[in-house]
Amino acid sequence: MDRSGRSVDVIEEYKKRTPTSARIYEEARKLVPGGVNANVKFYPPYPLYMREAKGSKLIDVDGNEYVDFLLGFGPLILGHGHPEITEAVNNHLRERGTTIFGAQDEFMLTMSRKLRHLLRSEFMFRYHNSGTEATMNSIRLARGYTGKQKIAKFEGHYHGWAEYTDLSVSPPLDIAGPELAPVPVPQTKALPDCILKNTIILPFNEINAVEKIVKANRDGLAGIILEPLARGYMMPQGDFLRQLKEVAEENDVLLIFDEVLTGFRIGISSAQGYFGVKPDIIALGKIVGGGFPIGVVGSRPDIMNQLSPEGSKLPDDRIFHSGTFNASSLILAAGLRTLEILERPGSYERIEGTAKAIRDGLRNLVQDRHIKAQVAGIGSIFHLIFTDRELRNYRQYALSDKEKLLKFDLAMYNKGIHLAPRHCCFTSLAHDSEDVQRILEAADDSLAEVSR
Repeated sequence: MDRSGRSVDVIEEYKKRTPTSARIYEEARKLVPGGVNANVKFYPPYPLYMREAKGSKLIDVDGNEYVDFLLGFGPLILGHGHPEITEAVNNHLRERGTTIFGAQDEFMLTMSRKLRHLLRSEFMFRYHNSGTEATMNSIRLARGYTGKQKIAKFEGHYHGWAEYTDLSVSPPLDIAGPELAPVPVPQTKALPDCILKNTIILPFNEINAVEKIVKANRDGLAGIILEPLARGYMMPQGDFLRQLKEVAEENDVLLIFDEVLTGFRIGISSAQGYFGVKPDIIALGKIVGGGFPIGVVGSRPDIMNQLSPEGSKLPDDRIFHSGTFNASSLILAAGLRTLEILERPGSYERIEGTAKAIRDGLRNLVQDRHIKAQVAGIGSIFHLIFTDRELRNYRQYALSDKEKLLKFDLAMYNKGIHLAPRHCCFTSLAHDSEDVQRILEAADDSLAEVSR
């Protein structure tokens, strides 16, 4: 039932509102596996198919309007079709005459200087086409620099779909091993046995257990990769990140921050600046591309120069890296303009103020309704999780009521709020007070529907 006492079948109402999406889904699944081009974009009974977007709004193929709090899974921190990004892209095409040169240009220098300035580092950078590629190269750099093979990742953390990170992302707890010594569980079939043998799984926010596992594997362990803000909303507790950095240094292991999601999402200096801990290697993506595909790896010159082709004659001298669309000048033009806008006074205050208003409003709603739920997130990120457990790590999240969350998200779709089922949400410069009011009113009705 909703607030008025009207009985509501969330799934039937969803189907009633979106018949064209249902039809396209049936056609698409004959041509594209599952009807989607990324598994995370599928949810039952079928995903929405969109037609157009502007600012904070999306319109689906049935003409329904949504306030968009997914924002392309995070990249669109300025909103859809920001006029200055459109202008930057159009000017580039008009003045430069191409999307890629197939040669070098000054845009990668300008972006690298900008990233150095914003991250307050002396890092060098290499450019890729996705966050997955960036984390792949981060791991290869760690292996090349240390001469060791094993990689450690944290249970529940996502680093893309490449082989060495597609483990223990959402493992069933009955096969994931003990809480403080989790074991690698494939997220997919077709992983070679050597991947499992060379990947170590760590428990987030448990520094004593982490230190013990890292020490036991130090002779073969090249790097530790993690999301500094796990899944975009689980906070590192106390001095966990600083202590993790110390453990890595003491055991000659490189620390890799996967900031594909958090990069420029939680402030202009990203998570490494927010938490005051600098990794040895950083992977970036999403926002840096201004709405276009991108991945970036940054690290110290002694680590990054393994990628240099200068003077190398044998594979043992270097790490090979290439890509037709790496550092596309068109993408970097959009990304540079995005970062310039974010640097302007008041930009983050507005974006983060919107997210805080939503988080505060959601907390009030679940408290007033006596619902077992938590509202998580910092900066421009928010997420509702149906649990009364402390969210220290993946184990607590895994015990939350994810079916109720899916039902809640579908109910929000029915009220014109676009989220990603079971995924964290974001705010942008395009959102305003009316959008905040709309999501909180929709959440009030949706909570009433799913709590009965």
